[in-house]
Amino acid sequence: MENHSSLKSHSVSVQFAFFGLFLLLGVLLFWQSLFFDLTLLDDQVWILDKHWILKDLTKMKDVLFNPDLVSAVFYRPVLSLSFMLDAQMYGQNLLGYHLTNILIHVLNSGLLFIFFLRLNFTKEQSLWASLIFLAHPALTQAVVWIPGRTDSLLATFVLLSLLCWLDFLQSNRWGMFLLQNLFFVLALFTKETAVVVPLFYVFLLLVVTVPRLVLKRLHFYFGAWGVLLISWLVIRSLVLGHSLGEPLATALQKSLLNLPSLITYLGKVFFPFNLSTFPLLKDLHPWYGLGAIAVLVVSWKCSLQKRRRIMLLGLLWYLLFLLPSLFISFVDHEYRLYLPIIGILMFLFETDLVKKILRFENLKYLLMSVSVVGLAVLTFQYSQNYQGPLSFWEDAVKHSPHSALAHKNLGVVYYFKNDYTAAIDEDQDALMLNPQEPMVYNNLGLIYAAANQVELAEQAYQNEIKLNPEYASAHFNLGLLYFRDNKIEQAIASLQKAISIDPYLFQAYYQLASIYQRNGQLDQAKQCVEKLDSWGQPIPEELKIYLLERKGKGQ
Repeated sequence: MENHSSLKSHSVSVQFAFFGLFLLLGVLLFWQSLFFDLTLLDDQVWILDKHWILKDLTKMKDVLFNPDLVSAVFYRPVLSLSFMLDAQMYGQNLLGYHLTNILIHVLNSGLLFIFFLRLNFTKEQSLWASLIFLAHPALTQAVVWIPGRTDSLLATFVLLSLLCWLDFLQSNRWGMFLLQNLFFVLALFTKETAVVVPLFYVFLLLVVTVPRLVLKRLHFYFGAWGVLLISWLVIRSLVLGHSLGEPLATALQKSLLNLPSLITYLGKVFFPFNLSTFPLLKDLHPWYGLGAIAVLVVSWKCSLQKRRRIMLLGLLWYLLFLLPSLFISFVDHEYRLYLPIIGILMFLFETDLVKKILRFENLKYLLMSVSVVGLAVLTFQYSQNYQGPLSFWEDAVKHSPHSALAHKNLGVVYYFKNDYTAAIDEDQDALMLNPQEPMVYNNLGLIYAAANQVELAEQAYQNEIKLNPEYASAHFNLGLLYFRDNKIEQAIASLQKAISIDPYLFQAYYQLASIYQRNGQLDQAKQCVEKLDSWGQPIPEELKIYLLERKGKGQ
């Protein structure tokens, strides 16, 4: 008979074998995303706009102690560090960023397999659930859209924390307790949703066998989690300052309006046929979600009472990990399903129906194969909507026709393709849906300027500034227009205004330096060039004279 250590060694080798399987299937399923372009939804910020920060390790302090690089209302330094690591390894090569996303997803599939085993699911149940997780179309966005790693990285730390907690409950090894809290902190600094994790530390006490000694120290555990949460809140408040988001009353009102999203998200779990790159609640149909609720109700009714603890845990998991998104969401991004879907898998694989299926040797493998392959085919096809900005925003407009933002961004894509007529049509559609949609008039100004319609372009920029006075790009573009029309003083004023709003608008410094040089204002030109050089920006040959003068080398 094998001793305990040999059995444990055998178990670890089996787990590594399944990790290898998940890696193979994950790469086969998502390999095409390695060659996808930017979508122009936040990914350009990480890869292009903020690359000058992320590529420079000396700026790590800025990354750690400043708000999120995309939105100043968030503080997610661990997420930012993941992009900084990618920037060090891959520069601006998108393949590397996509590879990181795939590897995170594969890792999570393996962690989910182990987590289900620890919850006393059978090996077949755990494998089937993990394969569904790996291949599910509703999780596509979290894998193939680069910023989608927000939730997949969160899931990594949440699963690791819960696994360490389960290990601690069984072994009473304090090292596991320390690791559990370390991963909890990493989850908090990845995404705010992690605030609900301590609830699941408690819920797990109700579904696994726990030694009495562990239960006697509950007050200590609660105290430790409380200290970590309070510390996180204090640090977050200090970093964000006044950028703490909307007032509580506004957030609560928004969450109530977004409650139907719980139903539409559920529909995408069970019937992943109504997916969208940019889903808007107004354009989502509730029928799939209502059908999913019916499945849950019937499954609950038909399952034995003794099995309902895990099923209830699964429902709480889905709700509690999804609820925080309702406070900020105006778009039902599918990557937010990444962690909540695990709860639905818990629920389903504890039902009598699934357990009965797994008792039939031939039938279970057939159903496992058909379900996973079917989901994989849908995922492979749906992934192609993320291959570039045109496919991404065309899908967004198709499935969310009431989204002014989707029409606006599709107009931008058409503008870059020099299809000005189509771009104007999309911008006008955006204004019809929302006359105050930010950046639409700026985009129209770019189109008119490209068509040499100077007066229309100037009026469009002025309209944008009137609606959105703190939008630096509108002032910058107006400055370019004035310069082109030889209105030098007005050009300088607009460019300076742009810089006062966004001190890191590098193109404005380049343009100002060029104008100052042309006007013989050499001291002002030198100041602009030295600013750019201090940020590590490339300096054109015609402007390098000022750097040489500063360094005392002459020309």
